[in-house]
Amino acid sequence: MTINFPSSEYEARYEALRQLMAENDLEAVIVTNHQNINYFSGITSILAGIPGGYGNVRPLITVLPKDSDPVVIVQFTDYGNAKTNSWIEDVRCWIDLPFNTNLLEEVLKEKGLGNSRIGMEFSREFHLFIPYNDFQTLKNNLPNADFTDAADHIWTLRMIKSDKEIGYLRKAAEITAKCLIRNLAKAEEGMTERDVARTIAIDLLNEGADKFNYVSAIAGNGEYDRFCQLPTDRVIRKGELLWCDLSAIYRDYCSDMSSFVIIGGANSEQQKLADLARDVHLKTIDYFRPGLKANEVMAFVGKCYVDAGYDWNFKIGRCGHGIGLELAEQPSLDANSDVVLKPGMTLAFEPAILTDSGVYDMEEDIVITEDGCEVLGPVWPR
Repeated sequence: MTINFPSSEYEARYEALRQLMAENDLEAVIVTNHQNINYFSGITSILAGIPGGYGNVRPLITVLPKDSDPVVIVQFTDYGNAKTNSWIEDVRCWIDLPFNTNLLEEVLKEKGLGNSRIGMEFSREFHLFIPYNDFQTLKNNLPNADFTDAADHIWTLRMIKSDKEIGYLRKAAEITAKCLIRNLAKAEEGMTERDVARTIAIDLLNEGADKFNYVSAIAGNGEYDRFCQLPTDRVIRKGELLWCDLSAIYRDYCSDMSSFVIIGGANSEQQKLADLARDVHLKTIDYFRPGLKANEVMAFVGKCYVDAGYDWNFKIGRCGHGIGLELAEQPSLDANSDVVLKPGMTLAFEPAILTDSGVYDMEEDIVITEDGCEVLGPVWPR
């Protein structure tokens, strides 16, 4: 059985999905996204979703009917993995490459779903992990099936974390915060961005992270607009702000955090911006509470900066986002989102300031509680 959760937790997730299917006239949901496979079936695989790796060569599929038992479909290489680690008993495999939808069609017909309304991952930061042409073949071979979007229903469940999920996220955040604080304090002139990133990455694994999505480091006046770039061999100089952004993974659950240090100490302008960023961040942490809409958080951050006489210019479209099995998931803390914050939602909060002299941001991961929020791995000094 999977090491992450008992069968009862997966069964509860499935029952909640069944209720949503009943409310929205769906007879089944098919998931192919790796994190959704993990969430509903408990399976992870080294053959799925590795950047530069196997990609969609051997898709994982889980069929979740409303009125009958679920089915896992894998290629033979993942059959033993799925049989051992999924709570779902019915695991079927295909052998010959390349992938085709024959076995999926067989399962849908067997379950009486050939003429049904079936939800799939068509929107909201999802995409199908089977090739598009194969999906078209599936539709052609089941012309009376109505394939429709189920993304919002899936996110409705995944946005609210269980106590055990929150425990994994807290551990990921604690590991990340410890490594950031410890290693940025050791950063010095003459190191390269890669030196810093490599040191932090090694420390994450030594502290107990199972793996990491990325570790970034960036420094240099006029260089900070490339904040999404991976680290380079650029040498860090005295007086520069060094900003690190990273995502560690613990038991499949992700942190997404950042921090910075100014090599040799801050000048007056750098200190002013750091103090402002910290003040806005901590005020908003105190503002978080259940019942707020995501767009109200975005508006509050903007107002804090305006009240301080600053033109907030970190134009990434939002000041935070959900975290969980993915480092960036729903809800999105943006000006267009009316998602209501609820206890159990976990968020990466990042109301950063971006200037030529640095990215002034210490991103922290939080969980919404019954009366506010808890910081899972504090980075900003309190």
